[in-house]
Amino acid sequence: MKGKVKKFINSAIIIAVAFIILGLVFIIFPESSLDTIRWITAIFFFAFGAYMLAANASSRRPAFGATILGVVMLIAGLVFAVNEGVMNIFPIILGAWFIISSLSTVQYSIALKDTNAKAWSTLTSILEIVCGIILIINPWGGQIAMMTFAGIMMLIYAVASLIDLITIKKNLQNLNKKFEKLIEGEVVEEKKE
Repeated sequence: MKGKVKKFINSAIIIAVAFIILGLVFIIFPESSLDTIRWITAIFFFAFGAYMLAANASSRRPAFGATILGVVMLIAGLVFAVNEGVMNIFPIILGAWFIISSLSTVQYSIALKDTNAKAWSTLTSILEIVCGIILIINPWGGQIAMMTFAGIMMLIYAVASLIDLITIKKNLQNLNKKFEKLIEGEVVEEKKE
């Protein structure tokens, strides 16, 4: 269990760092060709989708959520590669990604034993979800404004996610003990029945 959670956290940290880099590119070069950004995004989704699937396939107990996330990332990469008009719906896709990704880390945040770490992790998860909602519902004023705003939202999301994941990783030992007790409790209940 601990190894699987550690793999998930390491994958998520890599994704958060990639989002920080991509967010900075969007902010620094908003006038750059959207086509270039579309291809960078397609490659990003392909690479991390393949990584998630490969990491999950090599695990003794593959996680269904990681498989779904990997497949969704590969599909998103394909959409970005073949459809030039995808940049018009880019904020919605990005917002949905933020929300789904944040919800998957909330379960680990809730299980933290240290109350300060739990509060901080829950707060950053909420911030990530808010960034996703803003990206989905916010109307755009133009392409430069869209790219700059998307970059800012990506940076906020990625930094909050990175802090959240580092907090969870530091408390991984406590989380592992808590999950083991939970699993043992379920096994004992099944035997009683």
